[in-house]
Parts: sequence; structure tokens; C-alpha cells
Amino acid sequence: MSTARRRQPFWRHSLKLYAAAGIAPACLALQDDHGVDVNLLLLCCWLGSQGRVLGVRDMRAAMTSVVHWQRNVIQPLRTVRRALKSMAHGALADAAPRLRQKLSRLELDAEFQEHELLLQWAASRSFARRPDTPQAATAVNLRTYLRLMGVPEARTEATLAAFAVNVTGVAATPSGPTGAHRTVIRRRAR
Repeated sequence: MSTARRRQPFWRHSLKLYAAAGIAPACLALQDDHGVDVNLLLLCCWLGSQGRVLGVRDMRAAMTSVVHWQRNVIQPLRTVRRALKSMAHGALADAAPRLRQKLSRLELDAEFQEHELLLQWAASRSFARRPDTPQAATAVNLRTYLRLMGVPEARTEATLAAFAVNVTGVAATPSGPTGAHRTVIRRRAR
């Protein structure tokens, strides 16, 4: 992992949380079923872990700050990477997996850049702080985002249950979670 990535607190937090049991499948299901941006889910958790609460206006501003990057860079990379999965036969048997691996790395780089955009956005804002626990602040943030994305209430509650088990004790480590980094790369295989 590069020095910039090791030093970026939001990225480190996201890698560690994403590697926790049940988080990756919950995130990917929301992404595939409801168009949710996983990086925004992770932002909700990171800010919540600090007791920072996103209101509807804040959440919309965060979404707006990355919508073009997500649509024009990350989603096309993901689409091509996934398409190559079904093309790994015949003349493409050797080339398709190599291209998928390269695209996975590019997609991960693009995800890091979105984290940078969101970190810059968050640094320019003042957020409400609540005396609630980090878990409660995270739940408020996730509910706000998932409602804006039109996720049904039952699905939102299931997501909150999956995240609740994992948001406690997710602290950034100075060197960054190398195991989590491998997990994020493996998620690209999907």
C-alpha cells in the first residue's frame, strides 16, 4: 500500500471496516440492488465513528461531490471488469483474467481517489456532533443515505444490523490493515 494510502485516515478506516465479517456482502448487495455508492456508505461509518452526524443536506452534498467521478470513472471500470469475467474462455482464456486483474487495480485506485474527494469534502464542512455513541451516529448517517437512495426500510434495518456488529472497535492503525487491503482487492473478483 502506498504511503498516501497508509496515511489517509478515511481509507484506513474503510479498509478495516470493509474486511469485517458481513460488511462486504452487505455493501455489494446494496450497490447492485439499489445503486448505492459503497464509498458513501463507508463515509457514513467513518464520520459516525467520530460522532459526526450527516443531515439530509450534508448527505446530498457528499453525493454531489462524487457523482461524476462515480458515474464516469468507477462504474465504467466495474462494468468492463465484470464483463470480462464471462469472456475468460477460448481465445480470451489467458487475456481476460489478466485484464480483469489490471482493471481491479485501476478500480481500487479510482476508489481511493473517491475517498480523497470525500475526505476533502468532509474537511470543508462542519457537522453536528451528538452526545450519542459512535454506533448511534453511524446509524443516523446510514439511515439518511439509504433513505435518499430509496432503499426499503426493511433492507435498511438489515444493513444497520450488519454494520452494528462491526462499527465498534474499528480504529485506524498507523500502518494500515494489510489483510483488509487484500480483502478489498478480492472483492473486485465478483
